[in-house]
Amino acid sequence: MVLSVKKYFCLLLVHALLMILPVKCLLKAQGRYGSQLPINAIISLSSRKGFLYCGIDNYLQVDYSLATGCDSFILCSTNGLLLNDTLDKFISIPERSGNARLSIHCLIDKDTFTLGYRYFTVIYVPNPCLTLNDRPISSPISLSKYAFLSCDSLGIYFSDDIYGSENWMRITDFTIGYNYGEFYISHLNITNKITAQTREIINRLGPDHEISIMFRVESQGKIQKQLPIYRINLY
Repeated sequence: MVLSVKKYFCLLLVHALLMILPVKCLLKAQGRYGSQLPINAIISLSSRKGFLYCGIDNYLQVDYSLATGCDSFILCSTNGLLLNDTLDKFISIPERSGNARLSIHCLIDKDTFTLGYRYFTVIYVPNPCLTLNDRPISSPISLSKYAFLSCDSLGIYFSDDIYGSENWMRITDFTIGYNYGEFYISHLNITNKITAQTREIINRLGPDHEISIMFRVESQGKIQKQLPIYRINLY
C-alpha cells in the first residue's frame, strides 16, 4: 500500500508528538494507585527471601531508573516507618506482622503521580536459639554428653534469612545447673567456649541426667531478646 505524501507527513507528526510527550502526561494514565511493580523494582537488602521483619532496620534498594523524567521520587509504606538512607536506598521499620504496601511516587512540577507499588510479607524476628558449634538446637533436647563434650563453644542463632543476624548477640558466659543427690549445683563458665572445668563436670554426670543452661549475652545494638533457660537431657 502506497501512502500519500499528506498521510506520510501526518504519521511523522504523530510519531514526533509521542516522542516528545511530557512524562507528566504519560503518568496520568497510570491512575491514582499506579500498577504493580516487578519484584526487582524494590528489593530487600536485609532478607535473603525478600521478607520485612518487625522491629528492625530493613534496608531496601529502589530501581532508580523508574524515576527517569521525575524531579524527585518518594517511597511510601502502609506499615511502620520508612526512612531515606541514600539516593536509592531506604530503611523500613514495620510495626506489625502481615504485609506492607510500598509505593513509589514521582514528583514533577509540584504534581505527584504514583508510579507503582509492591507488597512485602512482614514477619516477626524468630526467637533466638542455642547453637553447639554453630548447629541450632531446641529446648528441651536429648543429647549425648559426648556430643556436648565434643563442642568447642556455644552461640546464638536467629535465622539464616537475615543478613548479619549472626552478629546481633554473643554469649559472654553461661551457667550450668544440675541436681546432685539432694543438692542443686551450679557452675559458671566464664566464656562462651566450654572450659576444661565444665567438661570435667559434664563428664562426671551419669546417664539420663538433666542440666539447665542460663546465658548472659551482649547485644550489638540491633535487637534485644530474652533468652530462655535451656534444658538438656544428657545420656
